[in-house]
Amino acid sequence: MTTRKLQEDKADEPLQPVSSAHQGQTLKTVGDPALDEVAQYIATHDEFGPMTPEKEKEIVKKIDFYVVPLLLLIATLGAVDKVQIGTASLYGFQEDNGFQGQEYSWLGSVLPVGTLVGLVPASYLVQRVPPAKLLCSASVCWSILTICYAPCRSWKGFMALRFFLGFLEAAITPTLTMIIASFYKKEEQPPRNASPYVVGISLPQANTSGHTKKSVTYSLVTIGYAAGNLIGPQTFRSDQAPKYTAGVVAMLAAYGASMLLLGAYWAVATWENGRRDRRYALAMYMKDPNC
Repeated sequence: MTTRKLQEDKADEPLQPVSSAHQGQTLKTVGDPALDEVAQYIATHDEFGPMTPEKEKEIVKKIDFYVVPLLLLIATLGAVDKVQIGTASLYGFQEDNGFQGQEYSWLGSVLPVGTLVGLVPASYLVQRVPPAKLLCSASVCWSILTICYAPCRSWKGFMALRFFLGFLEAAITPTLTMIIASFYKKEEQPPRNASPYVVGISLPQANTSGHTKKSVTYSLVTIGYAAGNLIGPQTFRSDQAPKYTAGVVAMLAAYGASMLLLGAYWAVATWENGRRDRRYALAMYMKDPNC
């Protein structure tokens, strides 16, 4: 954990304001287990000087330049399998593989089933394995499975591939969020999380502090997201082709409900932030009326 992140985490403690370095300076707490090797080195070498706001902005820009594009690329590749069979169906995917009835729709539904199952080991591993290593392993395995699409020729084979692709995707989103949380302060995280994700999915997790709480929030949001993606393909009935009336109605209703829920989330978050600000202001005033 870097010193700038340590300052933020200490500031999050409820109703217990702690004195820290002046604004723009580095907290130098030698031997603190929360500090990583780099922070320990900086804390014991005065030649680096204080962490001024200008230096901090420069560091954040460098992190944005290297980290965010990589995470965006990984998230984009992870979303490819959401649309790849839809694109393939335009080129005879269903006919070439002899799909019948709802078999094609089940290829869309089995992916979130794998994600739901994968949440169990992913929630365990993300707390015990370095996020970068877990993300790398899941991405490599996901890429290998994607290549296996080419030789596959049976519906059962595609179902197995789609299930395990969803299983591996369960580890990608939380590790991306953990990596962002390790580099940025809490107020800096939402726009960075919105870059590689859909905003409605990433915001609740980005606005949650603490690794454990982030993992729980991610699991709850992903369960709802996966359940919707499981049900969605089944609303596109083969006997309603090519208009798919039920599917279109369900999709429009889901979009409308999502916008209403995002509005409700904004209202609740605004109220909660105001309530917390008032609590901190009262605590600071009781400690120092002149603050």
